[in-house]
Amino acid sequence: MQYAARLPIDASGESMQNLGPSKTANARYGVSAAVSSVITLNDNTTLIEVTAASGAGGSALALKWIGRGDTQASVIATGANANFDTIIPPNYYRQFVVPIETIGTTSIVGANIKNGLYNRVAIVAHGAPTASVLLAEF
Repeated sequence: MQYAARLPIDASGESMQNLGPSKTANARYGVSAAVSSVITLNDNTTLIEVTAASGAGGSALALKWIGRGDTQASVIATGANANFDTIIPPNYYRQFVVPIETIGTTSIVGANIKNGLYNRVAIVAHGAPTASVLLAEF
């Protein structure tokens, strides 16, 4: 199933690798990652870009996709209870295609809901000093 935002295409029809989608963000966030932050994604979001903007030294970020039925909704980056899905290194960014969580719906809704994608993500800093999170939805 092809549901993610497309890569830009150059004049010869080739996709331009390592570039973000050629559209403006659906939503943008800037939060401190000292504690687990849960972000609810826009109904049209199929791709996110996350930055660990940490300044001098900084810390990595742990990211976890949060299911619709998850009432705890947090991510833990250390110890025996660690439950993250991926790590973003300090002073670095990564793009993620939002994974499929459930069977989608055929009603008239955004691409996120139509394709049954996760609609929440949790992020927390792993280490010190604490990173700031910049997140854009596409």
